[in-house]
This record gives sequence, C-alpha cells and structure tokens, in this order.
Amino acid sequence: MPPRQQKFVHPQIPPRLQHIINQVDSLVDIWTELELNQDKYSEEIKWVEEQWYYFLNGYWFYNNGKLTYLDGWHYTYLSHWKFSGGIVPEYRDRDRKWYHAVRYCYTTTERPALDEFGRLIWEDKDSRRLSMVQGKSKVCLGYTDPKGRRAGDSNKHLLAQYMETITHFGKNSGIISSSGDHAKKKLFDEILIAGWQQMPFFYKPITSSNENPDTEVRFMAARRKAVNAKMQDQLRSKIDYSSTATSSQYDGGKEFWLLADEGGKTKDVDVYERHQQLKECVSQGAGINIIGFIGMPSTVGEMEGSGGKKYFQLCADSKYEKRSISGQTVTGLFTIYISCLEGLEGFVDEYGNSVIETPTEQQAAFINKTFGAREHIESKRQQFLADNETDKYNEFVRLFPVYYRECFRTSDGDIGFNTKIINERLDELAVIEKDFMRTGNFVWSGVKYKSAVKWIDDANGKWRLSQVLHESLTNRFVWMNINGTMQRGPHTPKHITCCDPYKQEKVTGSRMSKGGIATFWDFDALIDDSTADPRSWTSNRFVCTYLNRPGKTSDFYEDVLLQVMYFGSWLYPEVNVAEIIEFAQEKEMAGYFLYDIDWKTGKFKSVPGFYSQGEVKQSLFNSVRDYIEVNGYRERHSDFLLQCKQIEGMEQMTDYDLFTACAGALRGAKSKMIEIATPKTEKKKFGYKKRRCR
Repeated sequence: MPPRQQKFVHPQIPPRLQHIINQVDSLVDIWTELELNQDKYSEEIKWVEEQWYYFLNGYWFYNNGKLTYLDGWHYTYLSHWKFSGGIVPEYRDRDRKWYHAVRYCYTTTERPALDEFGRLIWEDKDSRRLSMVQGKSKVCLGYTDPKGRRAGDSNKHLLAQYMETITHFGKNSGIISSSGDHAKKKLFDEILIAGWQQMPFFYKPITSSNENPDTEVRFMAARRKAVNAKMQDQLRSKIDYSSTATSSQYDGGKEFWLLADEGGKTKDVDVYERHQQLKECVSQGAGINIIGFIGMPSTVGEMEGSGGKKYFQLCADSKYEKRSISGQTVTGLFTIYISCLEGLEGFVDEYGNSVIETPTEQQAAFINKTFGAREHIESKRQQFLADNETDKYNEFVRLFPVYYRECFRTSDGDIGFNTKIINERLDELAVIEKDFMRTGNFVWSGVKYKSAVKWIDDANGKWRLSQVLHESLTNRFVWMNINGTMQRGPHTPKHITCCDPYKQEKVTGSRMSKGGIATFWDFDALIDDSTADPRSWTSNRFVCTYLNRPGKTSDFYEDVLLQVMYFGSWLYPEVNVAEIIEFAQEKEMAGYFLYDIDWKTGKFKSVPGFYSQGEVKQSLFNSVRDYIEVNGYRERHSDFLLQCKQIEGMEQMTDYDLFTACAGALRGAKSKMIEIATPKTEKKKFGYKKRRCR
C-alpha cells in the first residue's frame, strides 16, 4: 500500500470461526468442533496459530512508511484485549515504547560493566548510556512507573500479567493497590475481569471460576470435571487481589506476577517497606534468584503526603545506573518514565505518533490544531503563573510532567515554603548541578587532629561540596585559652557549620536517624556589595552538605570537626544530643563553638548551639522560608531543597536531619557573636552593615 494508507489494523476473527463461536455453548465445544474438522477449518486454525505466534514473537507492520515492531504483549493488547463496553485500544507509539521497556525489565540479564576499581564504565555519559555485559540470570524484579493522567499503564500491565499467567503452569498472580476497594472494583472487576470475559476463546483456558468471579480467576477444571481431566493438562494458575493495601495476603507465598498499583497514593501503608516484603514473593536468595515480576505504576497527580514520598524513594532507588555487583538496583526494580508529551490526548496523529512539536500539514489537519503538545502544556503553565496560582501550577505540572523530575512536585503547605522556587530550582539543578557539585570526603593529611585537612573526590563519598577553597584559605585557626586549657578556634571565619547529631531511636518509617551537617557561607563583604540585589551575590549560600550514619557516633563527630577545620568555620550544633561539646574539647577544638547571647542578661549562654524546641523550631522554619525567597534560585544543594520540599511541619524535623542542620546554620549566621567577632575593616567595606538572610 502507499505509505499514507499503512497503519496498524486490528485483526478480525474469520467469519466461519465467529459462526462456530456464536453457535456453541462452551469453550470445550469450540475446540471439539475444530479438532474433529481440522481440514474444513484449516484456514481458521492457521489464523489462530498466527495470533499465538504474534503473541510469542511480536509483530512487524509498516506505519506510514516506517517499519515498526510491536512486542507480543502489545500486539495482543491491541488485537484482543477490550475495555468495559467492548472498547478496543488504539495504537499509540507511546505504548509501543512502554511495552518494550517492560519486556526489557522482565527478561534482561544485562548488567553494567565495571572497571578494575569497581566503577561504572560509561559508553556515553552525556546520554546516560552505560557499557553493558551479558550475565546468566535475570537482574530485574520489575519496574516503577510514575506517570501522568490517563496513560493507561495499569491496564496494559494487566494484559501482560494475564497472558503470562495463562502460559505458565502452577503460577499465582495478584493485584494490590492503594486500597482493597480500588484493587477490587477498578483493577480486578473493571479491567481484568472485563478484559478476560471478552478475550477470544483461544486465550481463555478452562476455569473453575464462574463468568463473574468475585475474588479470583482460577485456571483449572471444575470439581465435577476434574475426575475425567488429566491433571497435567490443567494450568493450576490463578489471579486474585488483595483486600487491603498491605502485603499480608501474599506474605510467605510465591507469586509469579504482581501489580502493585498507585504506590504514590498509598498513604496507610509504607510502600517502600511493603516492597521489601513483596520482593520475597518474587525472588529467592535475598533477591538474587528472580522467579516473578512486579509492576508498580502510579499516577503522579495526587502524590501529596507520605505515600508520594515513599514512592519517590522507591523510584530514586530504582535508577537504572545505580547497581550492585549483582547487577541489581537497591530495590531490584528499574524506573520507567515517559514524558506526558508522548501520547497526550488530542495530540496523536492518525498513525498513533505523538505530535510534540509543530505539526506537519497532514498532522494539523488530523488533530485540528496548528501547535503541538509541548506548546500546549507550556501555555497552560504560563496561564497559571500569570494569575499567580502557584498551587494550581504545581498540580498541573504533576498531572502532566514533561520531565521525570516534575513528577514529584508538591503544593505550598502550611509551613509556607515557596515551592514554585524550590521546584524550578530543582529542575535547573537536575541539569547543571553536575557542573559544580563534587562528591567526596574530608581526610586528615597526617595524624588525626594534629594535621591539616584536605578534600578528596570520591563518587561514594559522604559529602557534597560546591565550594573548594584554595589551599591557603583552609586549616586556618588560632589558639585561645578556654577555662585554663588551650583550644583551637577559627581565624577570620567566613562560614557557619551546624550539625544535627543522630539519635539512637528510630524515626518515621522505622529507619534509624541519620546525622546531618551543613556549612553556610555567610555574606562576604570582601566579595559582594551589600547594596546590590542579594540574588546577585556570590556568598550567602550553602557550600557543603552531609547526610550519613557512620558506624559510631565518634566517627560522626570526627566528620564534623574535619569539615570545620577545613573551612575554619564557626560550629553551631543542635545540642539535644550534647556529646559533641565534650568531644571537641578533648580534641582541643572547643574554640570553634558559636554561642547565642541571652537577651535577658546580655551575656553569652553557657552552652553553644541551640535546642530545636518550642519557639526555636519556629525561628528555624522562618529562617529557611526567608532564605528560599531571597536565595532559592541560586541555591546549589539539591539535597537541602529536596528536604525543604518534602517536610510538612515542625513535628517532622526528626525525620529531616539535613533540613535541621541547614536551618541551624542559617540561625547561627544571625548570631550576635559573629558580629562582635567580625573585624571592623570588613564591616566598613562598601559601607557594609552586617546583613543576614531575610
């Protein structure tokens, strides 16, 4: 055919075969008729065999002159799976990509190649393409799939799950969702049962379930027929659903295929912890021997609260390039993401291709628009911004994420952080942060606490650094007499470090608390003009962050002092856990501590740092809120901004250790002690009066 006439055509059941289906009462009768009259129905039998061939091997067709390959699941989905009411899926190029990605997850034995030091080898780092080697066993348990509205990925997964279940003996498959009600009514009844009921007879094994099963579809003979049936001819497989959002129904069992739907909306259950339990259902040997598959798609439009955060963690720990020596990610999953611009309703041409940029004349005539999906989405966003509707803007971005990083946007909450600034800066940092951010460790150049500190780049390091000092500006200190002992202290400090030591108790999600450390580069009058717009300053920003839990608390305190020594910074600790004070005194570094002044007495307080309680908590949040308004667009540390985005209230500070450290550093930067210690020559620079984050 001419290219313009080439497109996917849904196959039609041959008329004589349809006649048999219409005349007989059961599946057994259809097969009996065909078996007894194989010569008569040779063409019809050949057609059935072709459908099975395309399911097993995939399907090639020409699409407007372009040779196109469909995965076997995709062909079967288009050809024989129907929605409620008999609606047939249309071909979409977005779905073609999605099915190929899922098939890769299901079958791949590839793992990243490593160099002699155990580091990833990149075939093309700019395009994030790894150099891969073939292994002997599967490396992927399944996938996460943050998606925009009406993508239909749950529906597509259930077709694949159904087909894999009916082509394997003795396999149990299940459905779990954000609630038992959603699993039952939406996924089991409306999608799976409706699709199964409308499948052609050759994709419907004999079942002991009735036509409208309530709890499961069981592929085996009914009791009254089992006597005459050969047991080896029965599949003995089934598909059911969980009546709750927990994994309790599947705990301890071996599942073949699972759909764990809407993880971003699951608020009553920690979906990250639930996944750890579900992993045991589809694998053995701590996940190394994979015997099943899990699909975890979720709409991103309603990812508020704890459900979205846990699903975000799942996706973050499922990044394709982050692998262990076994070739698996932390979760065992891979994250699949396809932009909302692909397959956007109203922007798909007659061949199923996405119209993203300016349409061709032929496409414009078909979609009845002269602009593409990108321009449409951008104009809608600008409309919200023009009306100053930041909440609606963020919601629209989540519903229709152009980029992966936009999937997890949040709206402004009661704490009042400007999430528009946070989200847009995170979007920028996703692209540019690699140009100035370094990962590594601070180490002693010689004897501990007696030698200089230096920075060493290390991809697996504890620290994230955005300001590397010249060697002449590091390790500067003075000796001072404190209570009769000589202690080191900072020499003309420009930085404030705050540490939030980790506690022994567990916090939300049953994880152990981590230690947070942040260093803030205070306004530097030798570099910046105090009369200029703060947004143009180079200083007055965070330059170093740390979120880790070393094996011993003393290791954490050493990390604090290493970094303080390097920058020559003030140390303003959160002292709810106060051992850091005694530790620094023992190491002759107590002179670095920064003290608040008691406004009642006008004297320095007896203990350095602050307690994150009561009114102090409110001041910490106020400091961060003001900092984001003024400096958010030039902040370089995405880990800090991400915690600002996720925290929902003061009561959650124990869960956000880096946030507390950053907020503490901002609070410390306002200390009167710093102003007293600042040389007059610096105060007079540019007519400078000491300015703080507003």
